[in-house]
Amino acid sequence: MDDYLRVLESLESSRKPHERCWFRGHSDHRWKLVPSALRYGRVQKRNTALALYREFRRHAEDKMEPVSSHSKLDDFEWMQRAQHYGLPTRLLDWTESEAVALYFACLRTDVDGLVCVINPSTLNRQAVPLQPRPLDPEQDEDILGEYMKLSGATNRGGLGTVAVIPAWNNPRIRAQHGTFTLHGSRKLSLDTRDSPSLLYVPIRRKYKCRLLADLNRMNWNEMSLFPEPDKICRHLRQVAKLD
Repeated sequence: MDDYLRVLESLESSRKPHERCWFRGHSDHRWKLVPSALRYGRVQKRNTALALYREFRRHAEDKMEPVSSHSKLDDFEWMQRAQHYGLPTRLLDWTESEAVALYFACLRTDVDGLVCVINPSTLNRQAVPLQPRPLDPEQDEDILGEYMKLSGATNRGGLGTVAVIPAWNNPRIRAQHGTFTLHGSRKLSLDTRDSPSLLYVPIRRKYKCRLLADLNRMNWNEMSLFPEPDKICRHLRQVAKLD
């Protein structure tokens, strides 16, 4: 754990004082930074996945209340909620917490993992030069609205991946200090060509059980990161060695 924190401290020292790094944990080091709706190999399949967002919105319209200052949910808030409930979208989850990312990187103990680190401001300087900061769903509604119109096709001259700070409008996203990258049509995956600040911290499988135990002692575990009652019950069963 100390080695991990020392590596991240050295990375943090290279950024500007007002900028914060974001983190994402992959329990399998082979995974790419691609959101769920864009992982399909064929454009038709990606279009089918993206179309589910509209269906979700149609069926859930009268069942969900807005939590922002708007009188109704905006497009990005709908996409955020669809992501929360497990629908494939063009959003990719990140966190402001290095401990949260490490937890997810350690979930599979049979394979090496990694923690991805980005500077969201650097990412947005590449994609939206006039807004070199993480986008805000209310202030930057017009910019984000263009992403909602995209299909699953790629376009080299199209929109690039951007960093977005969402509304922390449910217990899980608050617990996980959640943020997002919103992927455009220029490229489906995120790599160092899109964000020169993107770095990878390897997490060796032989250390994962020990790291999970360290995180649990600091109250970073399934119960704290997934505060829904069913997750709490599962964690308590596991602690009691009933599962």
